[in-house]
Amino acid sequence: MDKELYAKALRCLARRDYAEAELFRRFSSDYDDEAIRTVIDELKRQNYQSDERYVEVFVRSSINKGRGPRRIINDLKVLKINSDLIDLYAMPNDVEFWMELAASVYQKKYGESPANSQSEKAKRMRFMQYRGFDQRHFKNLLF
Repeated sequence: MDKELYAKALRCLARRDYAEAELFRRFSSDYDDEAIRTVIDELKRQNYQSDERYVEVFVRSSINKGRGPRRIINDLKVLKINSDLIDLYAMPNDVEFWMELAASVYQKKYGESPANSQSEKAKRMRFMQYRGFDQRHFKNLLF
């Protein structure tokens, strides 16, 4: 095992959690794939790297930032997180929860000002969809 790579990876993980694919990508330009795989496997064995823990922290952080379920799932898929982990750890399945979060995000962005025109409603709808919410989460806010 490459001790220098191990030390670098450990320093990264000391600052924040990383997904396995993130660590692999981070070191792939400087080290060969086999050395990276060996180090990541050792870090996982020692429980320094955990995709489960990463997903939990990522979802909690994303919710605190006002991101909806679609955005969170897409971001995790980009990070090559296993879809079983996403289903298991990631998403509250409570539609009420997402409706409340969508209302909070909408209120913070637009306050009490009504959407008077169709173009304004479309603009607000695009914003909410960009944030990762389904129409069912925010439809009542626009009409």
